[in-house]
Amino acid sequence: MLTSATYVGFVHALETFLQSIDCRKYTNNKDCPMEGLPIKIKDEPAFPYRGLMVDTSRHFLPPHLLYETIDALMYNKMSVFHWHIVDEDSFPLILESHPEIAQYAAFHPEETYTT
Repeated sequence: MLTSATYVGFVHALETFLQSIDCRKYTNNKDCPMEGLPIKIKDEPAFPYRGLMVDTSRHFLPPHLLYETIDALMYNKMSVFHWHIVDEDSFPLILESHPEIAQYAAFHPEETYTT
């Protein structure tokens, strides 16, 4: 039985359970028997938040890498994605109200982000 006080906790508990299944040693990948059942896992975070900061104001990353990073945060049960998108070094965010800022302040016209 999988229990949790919150939806996010349930997702993290499910991820912990899925990470405990190892199918690599089986050749057909259809059968992944679990040994030592039943198992009891008690898991809780040591801190109220766990996260990662990505600084694209200094180092541009294509959007697909940002999406992959967000997926990786879920796999590692992290809860905060801090995106440092603008700084005095560059302003790669195209704002609808002031698109000229990114036009002149981004490192390269193709290295920008839109809302």
